[in-house]
Amino acid sequence: MELKIIYTERYFNNWPTWPLIYEWEDVIAASLNLELSDVIKGSVTTYYLDKVLRFASRNIFGDNRLIIFADKFINKPLAVYFELLPRSSFYFTGSKNTIPVIIDFPKTFNLNLFYNAYKNCKVVLISNLQAYNYLKQYKCPLNIYHFPQSIADKYKIRPDANFKKLYDVIIPGRVDSILLGFLKAYEKKFPDIEYLYREYINGEFVYISNKTGIGHKGQEREAYMNLLKASRVTLYSTVGIDEDEIRTGGFSPVTPRFLEMVSAGCHIIARYPINEETQYFELDKICISCVNYSLFEKELSKALNEDGPDLKLYENYLAKHYTSERVKQLKNILNELTK
Repeated sequence: MELKIIYTERYFNNWPTWPLIYEWEDVIAASLNLELSDVIKGSVTTYYLDKVLRFASRNIFGDNRLIIFADKFINKPLAVYFELLPRSSFYFTGSKNTIPVIIDFPKTFNLNLFYNAYKNCKVVLISNLQAYNYLKQYKCPLNIYHFPQSIADKYKIRPDANFKKLYDVIIPGRVDSILLGFLKAYEKKFPDIEYLYREYINGEFVYISNKTGIGHKGQEREAYMNLLKASRVTLYSTVGIDEDEIRTGGFSPVTPRFLEMVSAGCHIIARYPINEETQYFELDKICISCVNYSLFEKELSKALNEDGPDLKLYENYLAKHYTSERVKQLKNILNELTK
């Protein structure tokens, strides 16, 4: 089985979540010699015939059975496509000619709708190991594989890297309520600490210093990564904990942001549960989980007074999680499908 295409949203979707995915696409496309094609061109049959079949099917049968049936007879070059969330109804990403990579999978998602939407797929790739194991536990009828998230190879870290650290702490992206409370308490006790926090101002994300009030652009990937590299410490938590459970329905996956923090040579102050995901990504080898304020204060003070983390440890850790390693996994999956 040979991949030919990666469907991408890069030609119209600039939301900050997606450039990370585009970097994965670039590595995969270059490694496997794939065409990057606008996802708008994605279809089961053709763009307009898909619309006709979907309209007719819903009006006659109340579902998508006509286009699902038509898919069985259409042969197109095999494509891969990253989806943030699973779909509840059939779309071209559920075609036998598409390999979907589902990044986030809420535990509350209706499994029967998921099974029907992707039943034509030769294989479905699931990024979250908790979700993958959950689907296996419930006897998922689809051919699923675990395909974890990664960080592009261009962010490789070297033990002799020299990071110019300008800020004490950065809070990149989503703010964990408990960690933020710990940081506020720490600031009261140690008022000299400077940290950057994110605000959405005039249509873009800006990182603002609690000391100077100066805003630093952090919307674009390069600017964001430069801010990480300029920060001694980052705060991190897995999704789905500390009053954030509604987003995932109970899962608590590791996000690529953790890998970005490692690649930027930051000490990481974190909160996370022990589960399949955090064990797979070996978070405990990089940082402990701060279960209370006293532990947070101890870890943050230690990090701020050290020269920096063990970059050799970071180098060895990231070697397992570059996108080139995921390409090897993808090749193995494709080889298994051709046996």
